[in-house]
Amino acid sequence: MVKELKETMCMLGISQSQLAAEVGYSPALISQFFKGEYTGDVKKVEAALRSWLNARMGKTEMFLPDGIFRTDSVQTVNEACFMSYNALKGGISLVYGDAGTGKTTGIRAFSEQYSFAVVITATVCYTAKVLFAELAEKFGESPSGNIHDTYLRVRRKLKGIKKVIIVDEAEHLPYRALDLLRSLQDETGCGLVLAGLERLKHNLKGRKGEYAQLWSRVSVGYKTKLATETEIAGILPSNFSKTAIKSIVQASGNNLRRVNKIADLAKHIAKINESDVTPEIIEKANTLLLS
Repeated sequence: MVKELKETMCMLGISQSQLAAEVGYSPALISQFFKGEYTGDVKKVEAALRSWLNARMGKTEMFLPDGIFRTDSVQTVNEACFMSYNALKGGISLVYGDAGTGKTTGIRAFSEQYSFAVVITATVCYTAKVLFAELAEKFGESPSGNIHDTYLRVRRKLKGIKKVIIVDEAEHLPYRALDLLRSLQDETGCGLVLAGLERLKHNLKGRKGEYAQLWSRVSVGYKTKLATETEIAGILPSNFSKTAIKSIVQASGNNLRRVNKIADLAKHIAKINESDVTPEIIEKANTLLLS
C-alpha cells in the first residue's frame, strides 16, 4: 500500500505533510506508517488511507458503516459530497429535502468512511463567529478572537490541501455565515456541501433574490426523497412480519425518522405485552407519537 500511496502522491505533487493534513493524522504518524514503524491501530490508518486513495483517484464506492442501510437518500448524499470533492471548482453542492428523508444519515455514512470530510451540524444558535470557531477547533486551531482572525486561521489550514466541508441543517445559518463559507471555498478550493430543509434554497437566494452572488455559487442541487417500502423493509428488524412492515409504511408516510420512532415504540409495547409486533401494536405506537 505504501508504494501505491507514494506513486499517487508523486502524481498529485503532494507531500507527506499534506497527506497527513488531508486524512486527519499527524505528519509523525504518517511517517511512521510509511517506514513500517507504526504500532497503533494499523487497520484504522490503512482504511483511512485507502479511502483517501480511492477518492483522490475518483472512485466513489460506498462502504456503509454498521447500522446504516443503503437508501436512495444515502446514495444521493454520497454523490453530492463526491461531486463537491472531485468535480466542482468553486461551486457548492446543495442537498435539500423534507425532515426524515435521510440527509443526516447519508452525511454520517460519508464522513465515517472519508476522514477528509469535516462535518458541522448547525443550530439556531449559530452565527458566523460560532461557525468559524467550531471549524477552527476541528482543524486544531484556537477558536478565540474575532471572526476575521478565526477565518484567517481556518483559511490558512485549508491552503494546499483537499478537504470537503459539510454543513448539516444549514438552513439555520445566517447570510453572513453562508457568505463567509462561500469566500472560504473561493480562496482555498475546498469542497462545500450545504444540507438542510427546502427553505435552505430560499436562504441562499434571499427573499427577493438579493443574494444573487451567493446563489450563483450553487452548482448542483440534490433533493432527497421519502423512503420506499423496500428500503424501509431493509431497515426494520428481520423479525418484523410483512404485515407489520406494511403497517409501519402506511403509518409513517415513508418518513424514515418516523419509521424508526414507530418501530422502537412498537418493540417496547410488544415486549411489555410479551407479544410479537402486530399491526395493532404499530397503530397504537403511531397514535401515541405526536405528529
